[in-house]
Amino acid sequence: MGNLTIPKQNTLRRNIPLKLFLPLIIVFIAVTAVVVAQSTSYRIFLIGDSTVCNYAESEYPFTGWGQLFFHFFENGTVTVNNRAIGGRSTKKFYVEGRWADVVKELKTGDFVFIQFGHNDRDYTKEDRYADTNTYKSYLRLYADESRAKGVIPVFVTPMNMNTWNGTTVRRVFTEYDRGADYCTAMKNVAKEKNVPVIDLEAKSAVFMQSVGKPYLDSYHHMGLQPGEYPNYPDGYADITTHFQEMGSIINARMVAEGIKELSSHADVGKLAEVLAPLHKVTVTPNKANTGLVTVSGNFPAGVTVTTKVMPNNGETFLNWADGTVSDVSSKKLYTFTMPDAPVTMHVLFKGGDPVEVRQHPPQKTTGIVHCSMKLHARNTLLTLTSPSAITGVKLFDLHGQLVFTYQYAGTSEITVPVHATGNRTHIIQIITNDGSVTRRVILP
Repeated sequence: MGNLTIPKQNTLRRNIPLKLFLPLIIVFIAVTAVVVAQSTSYRIFLIGDSTVCNYAESEYPFTGWGQLFFHFFENGTVTVNNRAIGGRSTKKFYVEGRWADVVKELKTGDFVFIQFGHNDRDYTKEDRYADTNTYKSYLRLYADESRAKGVIPVFVTPMNMNTWNGTTVRRVFTEYDRGADYCTAMKNVAKEKNVPVIDLEAKSAVFMQSVGKPYLDSYHHMGLQPGEYPNYPDGYADITTHFQEMGSIINARMVAEGIKELSSHADVGKLAEVLAPLHKVTVTPNKANTGLVTVSGNFPAGVTVTTKVMPNNGETFLNWADGTVSDVSSKKLYTFTMPDAPVTMHVLFKGGDPVEVRQHPPQKTTGIVHCSMKLHARNTLLTLTSPSAITGVKLFDLHGQLVFTYQYAGTSEITVPVHATGNRTHIIQIITNDGSVTRRVILP
């Protein structure tokens, strides 16, 4: 083998014009930064009370927001270690030695999210109760001892309770005249210690006011109807403090929103960069004033979304239909895993506006419908052939809206003109004598 001559670095440099060399360096740095960012995994420790902690499967849908928090980050970017436990205040969590156990595991660069207040406020239990001055003292300890380990503390104000003064949310953690202004106490320590703070109390109060108490009772907190969940066949009535799964998802979402609002913070901004995208679930009743229906909202892929309806007296719920206008369930409570895309759920009531609902195709479909197409002026001509007589055709866009419907006496080949709609991809349903065939078509 002959000698291999390796050119010197300056020789390589001279062979590339400066105007080409600099962009290559910029691209290399950008790609390297992306690879590093994608390979970085942050550890988040959570400390708090029963509104944050994990619950066993046997208690489902009982959940804390910390149990679902990981869904709000891109896969592989964050590990959540939830050390919250029910019945703990800033004082009790510290005095019991639970914080000391957490500190042993902390490493430089970790995050600790700290949410207390519900049990600090409970003056009926001496081992938990901490007035606002004591509360501040323990918050200082958590902040100082976190930083001593090179860890980033983040304060989270306690979410509001489902308590009301008439039609107005009562904000129990801001009641200065009762000696219970724990929110301001936390914010004061945050300012004193330069700790980032997420105001979950304020966010939750806005949400609560927007949906109202009856909705919170049955859709957000643990107010369950008999038979809704196997773990609670007789129902459950905790409508003040604790959350069912959808309530915890919404609280976790508000904490994630708080992280996004802190994107300019030198440390929390790192978490903001790896937040997962949210997709809209649009819940659309076909009739107004029918009762309580799950509100629309934004959710990350992978989270379990529950939609629910509680009709008013005299109203008849028929079924749920999805974005392709398919009948998916006639049960009042319907659960699905959030995809990486928007979702539309139609809520259909008797006597409501007509919605074309496509039933699922039968399990056994005889024959195959062939579809060909060609352009003709402003229309696309779909030619459909089938060994069975075609009796009808319906075309839906991907939002579940009916574009057109045709009926036929029954023939094995038809040509359907499709007027341009601006959306190329559609769902087409071909009804035949011996079944129903559904296809996705892309128009030219």
